[in-house]
Amino acid sequence: MVTTDECQIVIDAILDFKEKVYPVDKRASKELMFLLGEYYVLQKLCPTYPNAEHKGGQVHCDIIIENPHIEIEVKTSTLKNDKRIFKGEISIWGWTVETEKQQNKRISDKESKPRFNYVVCVALDQTWRFPKYYVFSWKEAIINNNDVIKRAHANIKKRIHIFQNPADYKVAQDITKNLDNKSNEITELDEKISKDELHYLERWDRILGN
Repeated sequence: MVTTDECQIVIDAILDFKEKVYPVDKRASKELMFLLGEYYVLQKLCPTYPNAEHKGGQVHCDIIIENPHIEIEVKTSTLKNDKRIFKGEISIWGWTVETEKQQNKRISDKESKPRFNYVVCVALDQTWRFPKYYVFSWKEAIINNNDVIKRAHANIKKRIHIFQNPADYKVAQDITKNLDNKSNEITELDEKISKDELHYLERWDRILGN
């Protein structure tokens, strides 16, 4: 368990490292970006749930709250150009929420409990200093989220994309019209987010209301 102030110490240290190292070696900062997202979320939860505990890398989720018991997964992404499908014409934030291995285990073990109750997707700009948070339930992110049928990374089964703006979403729609019919590069969840972003954006009440 950590306090809000302790979270800020970690956040400041990561941001300082990023400013010094990222221009030299972007790869060296990737794992720290994920850790930063976890501490951003933890800092948001601490005032209401001071017993929120960071578990990143130790168990199946990143943050666990007790009384009530809530398990939270944190995913972090910077804004990036998708050159594989959209040829760099649009910018998106993207998060993998289920791999092939995770899906196989979930399907084969029907008695297993969900890996998390909520997933918080953290969207960062290039400075990493102004996070946006999107909150999804297990049902939204996994159960009701279509598998990605065709993509270069076959191990990715479920993911979430958020487009930079409505114009980019429109471009993505136009591009996908020319793709193979079996492709679903824009999933139903992507469409829901684009049409009603506020249903997910900064919706801490979905967690804090428990």
